[in-house]
Amino acid sequence: MFKLILPTSEEKVAITKSLKELGCCARCILRYLGVRDLEMYLNPQECLYDFLEEVFKNDPKWQYQKKENICPTCLDIFEDSTLTTFVEGILSTNINDYVCPNFFTSVSFPKTVLIRSHSAFIYLKEKFPSIYNDENGLENLRKVLESHKINKIFSTTSTLNIIFEIQYEDDELEIQNIKSINHFFKKGKQKGASRNIIMDIIDECEDSLFKKHFSVPPSMPVKQTKAHILCVAEPLWIGGRYLKFSRDMGQTPWIINNKVMTEHCLQDILFNAIEKILQYNTSNLTFSASGREDSDVRMLGEGRPFYIQINNPKEMHIEFKKFREIENEILNTRIAAVIKLQQINKTDVMLIKDGEQHKHKHYKALCHIKQCEDIDILVNKINTDNSGPIEIQQKTPLRVLHRRTQAVRSKYIYNMKAKPVPGHSNLFEIMLITQAGTYVKEFINGDFQRTQPSLSSIIKHPVDVVALDVIKIDLKWPEGILPTNE
Repeated sequence: MFKLILPTSEEKVAITKSLKELGCCARCILRYLGVRDLEMYLNPQECLYDFLEEVFKNDPKWQYQKKENICPTCLDIFEDSTLTTFVEGILSTNINDYVCPNFFTSVSFPKTVLIRSHSAFIYLKEKFPSIYNDENGLENLRKVLESHKINKIFSTTSTLNIIFEIQYEDDELEIQNIKSINHFFKKGKQKGASRNIIMDIIDECEDSLFKKHFSVPPSMPVKQTKAHILCVAEPLWIGGRYLKFSRDMGQTPWIINNKVMTEHCLQDILFNAIEKILQYNTSNLTFSASGREDSDVRMLGEGRPFYIQINNPKEMHIEFKKFREIENEILNTRIAAVIKLQQINKTDVMLIKDGEQHKHKHYKALCHIKQCEDIDILVNKINTDNSGPIEIQQKTPLRVLHRRTQAVRSKYIYNMKAKPVPGHSNLFEIMLITQAGTYVKEFINGDFQRTQPSLSSIIKHPVDVVALDVIKIDLKWPEGILPTNE
């Protein structure tokens, strides 16, 4: 709305006649008159009559007649016929598929509306300098939509967004001169003219410079606008902890040179179960977890925290029993399980991301030593000589160097406890508590001395990892309280 000095009755009449001569629609006339009462925009012709009753006292034959042209300031976006088309467009979408009682709107205007509106403002400012001195954009279309019935209630807190992308064929053609009045375009620093950039340029541009490149008042348009309407619900999140029992299954699809390296992946198992129980297409699902384990490493204990973002959900609430059905479906695969599955919020997502850097992880590794004379001596050395945290320096392991940046990472081994494997003179089992992000296999075998110190260097014997399990992740998540029934 424009910041203007309240016009007198005579000035309101003069402004109205000037805008009517330009071909402006009734709502644009109300906007330029500084009307802020949204009720007046619902029936603009009647309200314009009431607002300008002084006119009728002097000339009872004068009235605001429906114009034949396209409004040069809003391109008829605020005309009743256009708004009716918008409402019909909403009803022709899949809006009723969403189990949501309300909605909010997002509107994308043609960029030339900014130019045309500013052009009309300069025109009015020159004719009525005592009234117009500053501008602050167009009235939002969504406020006009509040009055139309589309079987849902408008709410700014709704999770269902009706997106209006209003398209105008000559949009880019009409704004191209904006590049001629800004030094960023002239120096080649800026290529595209976004709405925000246009608004910034208009705010800083002198009226005389603007008039050199754009028509004042705005020219009469000859082409109609079109609206692309899309319904999109805000995402919802579900989270829990997963267990992985297979030593031949990645967390996410593992593909090298277009070849799938493992038969199964945990993400697919989760997605397939959700699609079956909740009827969500897997293309709308995004998986994230608090770290990951190698495909040959099992995830045991209480599992690894994870969450799944469901994009554009039709329902915003998932029943408790549905989560239990998903858990049972996953358990039936016998190679994975999920526990504590529940609906979470965005704050919970941030907690899991923060925990990725600060959590401790517990491992159990089965290790092999070649040519060991006395396994008990080596195990005792591990248990007695390493009571405190050990700081290690790890170069990016050779096995992940193709996908991770070469770097040296400082990590801590907080605790180690080893024991022999009965009946095997060259095997021992070790329990480790490490800092998140530690490459445990490389700490054990040294990775050709790329990890210093390593378990191999500590006991002065080459050590290989036979099998590795993650048995605990110190992260209390999710924190929601699960109901016993619904």
